[in-house]
Amino acid sequence: MMMTDTEAQKQALTEQVKSDLDQRLGARQARMAKRFAEQCIRRVPIDDLAAAAPSTLATIVIRQLEFMRQRKAGEMLIRVYNPKADVEGWESPHTIVELVNDDMPFLVDTGALTLTELGLGIHLIIHPVIRVERDATGTLTGLLD
Repeated sequence: MMMTDTEAQKQALTEQVKSDLDQRLGARQARMAKRFAEQCIRRVPIDDLAAAAPSTLATIVIRQLEFMRQRKAGEMLIRVYNPKADVEGWESPHTIVELVNDDMPFLVDTGALTLTELGLGIHLIIHPVIRVERDATGTLTGLLD
């Protein structure tokens, strides 16, 4: 089966992000970060990704993994910020809302509805459901398919 131009663009971008992660992280961390990048990028339209440099996307992946590294079952992590290059290593004109939680039906829909009711627009939703492994202390040890 032949890849469309869009699929080929996304695959090329994903490979560039993974290459950047390989250069910036140790082997074990890079393996996890590359798997995370693949799972996140897979469902995002290429038009929403193409404007960002692969190194920026790699930075976002690294920062998200750092954010989700420690979490106990049932706990919800939430972070709201306006990324600045000198703090997060990347920047955006948009406010970022990140959630890490157990898979819950309608959580993203409810959050989006709440933001809309508050008169806040949503630029992009990236919502990968990622199965993870954690040790007894809640430390992230692996990402599953």
